[in-house]
Amino acid sequence: WHPGEAASGAALTNLPIVTTFHAPVAVTVGASAFLFTNTTPTDLRCFVSGGAATVSVGLNGTTVAASLAALDYSVIIGPTEYITLTYSIGTPTLYTNKFGK
Repeated sequence: WHPGEAASGAALTNLPIVTTFHAPVAVTVGASAFLFTNTTPTDLRCFVSGGAATVSVGLNGTTVAASLAALDYSVIIGPTEYITLTYSIGTPTLYTNKFGK
């Protein structure tokens, strides 16, 4: 499948192509367990990099990823949803950017 092409292979016409890019924004990670809530009206993509830290990532209270070594993980959170970063040894980094239009 390619943009502008239907799943069946038939060409689609008059569809807008979204080319807006949003630069990631660094979020200062506080003490473990750090909670980040999406207070925007749009979905956010969150990028977590554990570096040397032992990290687990929770989405709305449920652990969705955990690592005893370096962890690189991304998750999309909708408005009012939250992620929790629980970590030790080092502090992970967190970047977010608007997902979609």
